[in-house]
Amino acid sequence: MEPKTRMTSFCTVIFSAVFVLTMIGVSTSTNTAACSAIAAPPGYEQLGLILTDGIIDGVKTRCILDTGSTVTVVDPTLSRRFTSNSSKLLKARLPSAVKTVKAFENVKVGFEGFPAIQTTVVELDLESIQAIVGTEMRGVIGMDLLASRVLIFGGVEPVFSKSLPESTKGYKRVPLDFHLSCPVLPLTLPVVGNRDFKVDTGNNGCLDIDNKLADILVRSGQAVEAGRLQTSDGSGARMNRAIVIKEISFLGTKFPDVFAMVGDVNQIGIPLLSRFELAFDFPNKCCFIGDAIDLDTTPFPVDASGLRIVFRSTASLVVLNVEDESPGAIAGVKNGDEVLRLDGKMPSELTRDLLCEIKAQEGKTIQLSLQRGNEVKEVDILLKRRFEYPPKWRSSTVDDVDFAESLKNHGLREMRRRK
Repeated sequence: MEPKTRMTSFCTVIFSAVFVLTMIGVSTSTNTAACSAIAAPPGYEQLGLILTDGIIDGVKTRCILDTGSTVTVVDPTLSRRFTSNSSKLLKARLPSAVKTVKAFENVKVGFEGFPAIQTTVVELDLESIQAIVGTEMRGVIGMDLLASRVLIFGGVEPVFSKSLPESTKGYKRVPLDFHLSCPVLPLTLPVVGNRDFKVDTGNNGCLDIDNKLADILVRSGQAVEAGRLQTSDGSGARMNRAIVIKEISFLGTKFPDVFAMVGDVNQIGIPLLSRFELAFDFPNKCCFIGDAIDLDTTPFPVDASGLRIVFRSTASLVVLNVEDESPGAIAGVKNGDEVLRLDGKMPSELTRDLLCEIKAQEGKTIQLSLQRGNEVKEVDILLKRRFEYPPKWRSSTVDDVDFAESLKNHGLREMRRRK
């Protein structure tokens, strides 16, 4: 969303918390039988997102900490409980829609370990996001609070801190730019070169890329189409293109065969950021980068099952969606099935990363133990993708060079025209 200072009546605001690889637009009802009485709500290991206990206008709720949103967003089930009913209407431009939403001023917002501040809070239906993280999550805390903190990657999970840790003393310091109050870093793409990408902790996918850049990469032979997947944000669930990019370079490190979702915004998600030792010092507008000698540059897992499976707690899994004619569909898996075991492992033995790795083993047969009502079913799934991965990249040709040169010249002409 745009900064608070630009929030006049009916101004444009943007919410960009996007959950890419695990979001499916289906019912958010929870199978209570699937949730153990002693199981905790899913956390970072299960969801790949930074969640915390927050207090918004005196009400306790789980919140996502999202550097991709400039303001705090709450679900209507929470805003209805606000002690003050004073609000104004704003127009919200979301990735797939424009909506009129309520904005509440001077609402106290805080989260675990940090004192509350007064800020403007925007009401938005978070139902499609709750399908992933659970209905107990009713708030998304944005850069209106997070801008005063330091974001650290390199441990078991990313954390927000009040100050830089001692471990960053030997890190390389680089300037950190911001766009609409959200942090951005340069990422190098084939053919088109450097582009600014939003640092988005509300994105549990590796990379999002805008439609124009995706078209250029595909046309130049530097990316291939990889089907369509459902994604979710504040405007609900929708189908988006996916592509595989031949190679990207981020913070001086090259990554091959990168799976990316295509949309309206360039964003770097948590899986790519987590490969690095990083500290984002938001108050001082700089980023500290650790040693990349032993950095993991292996390709990120790409699903070969056609199943969207999410954690309902730390000890329960449910199938949210089964793609038509996918290996999962052929094996007879259905939406809403509870997963008792996957590849011999109970849900409590799995993490999101391990789940993704298991489902990415093309050519392997995995076994699922499922509960459907009172019936327990055992199914075998032969993992197979609908597209070739990794792709067989062709060598660059004279046409590729000419195409790249034409893009460069086009960029120069655009710069002169704007002057």
